[in-house]
Amino acid sequence: MSIQEPNSISIDEFRKAFEEWCQLRDWSLGPVIRPAKRPDEFKELYNILAFGLDEYSDQFEKPIVSLPSPWHAAFYLSVLQSECITRLAGHPLFRGHADSAWELKPTIDRTPNGSIERLSQIAESLAFTELLFNLHIGIVYFGSLGSDLNFSLNLPRSSYAPVVQHYGCSTHLLDFTTDPTVAIYFATRNVKNRLSDKCCVFTFIIDESSGVAENIHLKLVPPMFERPYLQKGVFLQSQIEGDVSSQFDSVKLVEFPSKPENEEFRVIRGHVVDILPESPEIETVKEISKSAFGEFLLKHNSTTVSSNELIDFIIEFVKRNEPRIEHLYKSYIRDPMRYFLIFVDEFEDMLYWICYYTKIDDKEGIGVDLEILSMIVRDNPEICLFISKMYAYFLKDPKICGSYDESKIRFLEFMITKIKESLKVHGVDPEYEITFENVFSSYFPESQ
Repeated sequence: MSIQEPNSISIDEFRKAFEEWCQLRDWSLGPVIRPAKRPDEFKELYNILAFGLDEYSDQFEKPIVSLPSPWHAAFYLSVLQSECITRLAGHPLFRGHADSAWELKPTIDRTPNGSIERLSQIAESLAFTELLFNLHIGIVYFGSLGSDLNFSLNLPRSSYAPVVQHYGCSTHLLDFTTDPTVAIYFATRNVKNRLSDKCCVFTFIIDESSGVAENIHLKLVPPMFERPYLQKGVFLQSQIEGDVSSQFDSVKLVEFPSKPENEEFRVIRGHVVDILPESPEIETVKEISKSAFGEFLLKHNSTTVSSNELIDFIIEFVKRNEPRIEHLYKSYIRDPMRYFLIFVDEFEDMLYWICYYTKIDDKEGIGVDLEILSMIVRDNPEICLFISKMYAYFLKDPKICGSYDESKIRFLEFMITKIKESLKVHGVDPEYEITFENVFSSYFPESQ
């Protein structure tokens, strides 16, 4: 098939070329642009897309870039991301907004301290967190499964904060993604109900010189929750109040119109990906959590609410509702080992998007951004310790490591060493258990 480069390209032609290009693209090693099949056609489509973007190139060095469609924005950001990684210039994070005027602040920080609305948000989030914790999704002793693994996964309550945020509750976290097409998808959803006719994607780049690690915590999603990994989701929490963009040296804003008559923007990684699959078990837990504050107000008919009263009530509320979710544990984790092996693959895939450096012409050439890896370990110690132990198990199991070449074995050994070194540097005790009260204190700092 030969594709002729046009003198000009319409938005619909650009969309079709972009979607076909995404179908031919290799997604197995993260965001670095390379073909998976039909390389000549892939290159021709790339040239057409680059040609369609060229007339806007005078904006590319500016902090704000205005493009004519979501597909132009997706191609531009995909190329920007690939170039950052192949040139060792950092790893971009993306967040889509329906309106560029919206602040980059967590929802819970936009409501006044002590207000009924804020207390309602806190009650729902904490009830959701504690109910998830009591599902014991993150507490598995592998020895009980009859395997040769002699360690367990024991996640603290704080590990569930990204899940709670992802499913729509208010926390101190902000959702980001390492996939620009996901950010664009969410920016353009339900445009018929929006006042603004322009959407945008905020782009931040984390690199070794940014210094962002001191003031930003980077949280990943624990095992058993597929949907956030489909969205390549990461979650940031700023240690300094205000707009999170102030913590980055450079922020790029990419604007584009999104109109109801436009074709729906789709996430394509070789094929169309459903990044919002149903999670009935988790939705059940969320629905129970929503009723927490309403029950609290019925029980405490008062215009003032103390944090201690709310804490005591949530603990009682969770204990009372535990029988309603006991059946979910068996239905949600039918095969724990299978789920954890899938999670190791998901975690490894995420590192390609946020932590690894790869080259376009060298699939085996993988480097590691040690500053970002150190952030990940510091902010997700239990998950990273579990990953390092799984890697060690893989290397001991001949049925698994027998398929590895020497470079793969050396790389896993390297990652085990670096994860353990980072845990030691940050003084993290992997056995430390974050209590329910510790989680509450993050919402009520005045009680510390």
